Amino acid sequence: MIKLGTAKRLGRAMLPVLGVVLVAVAAVWLVRGLWGGGGGSGTGTQSETANVETPPAEPASESEATPGPGRPLVIQIDGHDYRIGGRAVTLEQIVTNVGRVPAGDGPAVRVERLGTSRVTAETDLAKKLDELGVRAEWVPPLQQ
Repeated sequence: MIKLGTAKRLGRAMLPVLGVVLVAVAAVWLVRGLWGGGGGSGTGTQSETANVETPPAEPASESEATPGPGRPLVIQIDGHDYRIGGRAVTLEQIVTNVGRVPAGDGPAVRVERLGTSRVTAETDLAKKLDELGVRAEWVPPLQQ
C-alpha cells in the first residue's frame, strides 16, 4: 500500500504533467474550431445532409471552372448535379468543355451515372449531347 506522504508527492509531481496535457488539448480544440479542421469523413447519407443548402461557389471565370478536358471527357451525374474532375459544373459549362475535347477515336464523352443520379439530369444531358452530335458512352448504359 502507498503511504500518505508518497501519494501527496506523486500527486504534486503529476500536476505539471496534467497542466501541459490540458493546455495542449485546449490549443488543439481552439485551432480546429477557429480554422475548421477535421471536417468529417464525408460518409454522411442523403437524409443526414438533405436540410443543408449550400450554393456552389461561382468560379472567377469559365476557364477556372474545369481543367482542359482530355478524351474522353468524363462527366459524373450525382443527383441533379453534373461533375467534371470532381467539380460541380452546369450544363452550359459541359457544352463548353465538350467543344474543347480533342479529336480522336472512340466516344468523346463518358457519362458515369452514380447511384444517386436523377432521370431529369440524365435526360437533359442526353438531349444536349444529341443536339451537339456528340458520341457518348454511358456507364451503366441508359435503358432506352
